[in-house]
Amino acid sequence: MQQIFDGLKLMLAGMGMVFTFLVVMILWIVFAAKVTGKYAHLLPETPVRKPSPGKPSAAPGGGEDEDLVAAIAAAIHRFRRERSK
Repeated sequence: MQQIFDGLKLMLAGMGMVFTFLVVMILWIVFAAKVTGKYAHLLPETPVRKPSPGKPSAAPGGGEDEDLVAAIAAAIHRFRRERSK
């Protein structure tokens, strides 16, 4: 009977440590969020790059490079052929 009580005490101690750690971690995250929010204006904004107007980002015929599609199709065909052996 003594071993059961010792096991329960050990279990409660372990659960208490985990609970304490999680509470401290949550408090630290809240603190860090407040500090970074307060001083966020000091950090530079990263500019968003716009695509150049002279060069289209995708081909008008579907947007996929034909060589790339052919290479992927060949790789899939070869993989399926080797797997079925």
